[in-house]
Parts: sequence; structure tokens; C-alpha cells
Amino acid sequence: MEKTNFNEVMPLVTVYMPTHNRGALIRRAIDSVLNQTYKNLELIICSDGSTDETVDILQEYCDKDPRISYVVNETSQGACYSRNRCIERAKGEFITGLDDDDEFTANRIELFIERHLLEGRNILSASRLYRNDNETRVGDIFEGEITREMLGSANLIGNQLFTKTEYIKSAGGFDTEFPAWQDYDMWYRLVSQFGSCYKLSEPTYIFYVDDNRPRITTGSRAYAGYRMFIEKHMSTLNNKQLKNLYFQDILNRSQPVTLQSLLKNITKTNFKIYLKEKLKKLSFAKKLHALVSRKRTFSKI
Repeated sequence: MEKTNFNEVMPLVTVYMPTHNRGALIRRAIDSVLNQTYKNLELIICSDGSTDETVDILQEYCDKDPRISYVVNETSQGACYSRNRCIERAKGEFITGLDDDDEFTANRIELFIERHLLEGRNILSASRLYRNDNETRVGDIFEGEITREMLGSANLIGNQLFTKTEYIKSAGGFDTEFPAWQDYDMWYRLVSQFGSCYKLSEPTYIFYVDDNRPRITTGSRAYAGYRMFIEKHMSTLNNKQLKNLYFQDILNRSQPVTLQSLLKNITKTNFKIYLKEKLKKLSFAKKLHALVSRKRTFSKI
């Protein structure tokens, strides 16, 4: 792809970031924004009732770089409320988000702007990298259009996207009533109102997976988010999508995918998920058997 001349056209991009007591981690996230190859940006952070050193760190960064600003919730109001406070203050023509314990690759925003300038794309997302203390792995790779029809079966966009600020404001921002699935709800409303999202195959978002910092992806809150999504968008969802969403909820809450649940919600997508989960269990069983056999061998020596 021919390199775009950003000296001629450099629309301002807003990055919003909610944070709560992440003083030990937030520097990594902030630095990944400041280290972008695309420089015409602003970073707006909302400290959501933080009681650690977060606000002091934010002030330190503000003193060094005028592109950074922050607001403070005196008491915790939740991630959606905090995102909306940042979005209200956004001055950028375009906007995207970052969680406070994740980071961008250095070229993320440049790739989005480049695709917008070359092809007129106004809603974009990208594949992800998953990282923990031991490894970094690439998530599912996909390049192409994500239509509302496709998005009605699963959150194929992910936890962040890049779009026009006026779009996300016009759509009403994040729904503060959702205990989970709030990103999915926001993206579904955006695509319904403004058209398809285009997903780039190059992974530019680093999603940290750490058992010591659990995210809201399991339990009653996740189920409540699923039910709220169904109720809110029921009029636009068909039977196949409802069946697929049922399976998505099961996966989100790490519940077993049973043959009975498949037979009640049979679709091509759910059949593939069922087979994939069974193969995972088979692979684990083989590894466990090999480990036990090895221990038995050692015990005989």
C-alpha cells in the first residue's frame, strides 16, 4: 500500500480511556498512545473514583504533554459513564478507545487513518494480540466487512473500534444500564445507524490476559448483559441470531457447551463451536493421559 502523506491531511483523533485504581498499569496504556506514529491526537482519561496514585500520575502526564487531559469522578460511576464523560469532551473528528490495562501497537491509529483516507472508511476495527506473562498470541484473524446481519450473531468487532466522533455522539454513547455486553450494544447501534464496520487483519490492539485482574466476562453480570442485549434489540434479531447469541453467552460465562444445548439451538455457527469445544477437551484429555502415563513410568524406575 502506498504511504499516505499525513502532512497534508491530519484529522484530529481522540482516544478515550476510563480508569479505576490502575496506577500500577496505566503508564503502559498512556505511553502506547503517546508513542503512536500518528501524532495529531488527544487523549482524554476519566479517573472513576480512583483512590490510589492514579490522579497524580495523570497530572504528571498532563504537565508534560498538552495533548492529554483528564476528568475525575469523585465516586465510582462505572466504565460506561466514564467513557461517556470523555466522549462528551472529545474534539477529534475521529475517536477510539483504550482500556487502562491494555495497549496499542505503535501503528494502530495510522492504519485506521490511512484506510479512511484511501477508501473512505468511517467505522473500523482490527484484530487483537493476547498477552500474558508467558506469551503473546494472535487472536482470530479476519479482514472484511462486518454487516449488521453478521454482528447480530456475535461481537465480531471486539472491545474497541475507530469511528467518527459525531457518530458515537449521535448514537447516544454507551448505555450505562448494561452490566456487561456494553461494547457490543454500542457497536450494534453504530452499525445499525451508520453502516458496516470494516475490520483490518493486522492486529494492533494488545489485550492483556491476567488471572489476577479478572474482567467482567463471567457470572451473573455477564448473563444480565446478554439478556439486556436481547431485550433491547429483539425487534432486529432473527431466530438464527438469537440461537447464536445463546451460545455466545455460554462461552462468555465459561459454561459447558452440551449436545442438548446444541440440539435446541442448532445453527452452522453453533455446530462449529460445539466441535471446537469437544476437540479442546479431547486434546486436554490426551495431554493429561500422557502426563499421568509419564508419572507412572517414572514411579517404576
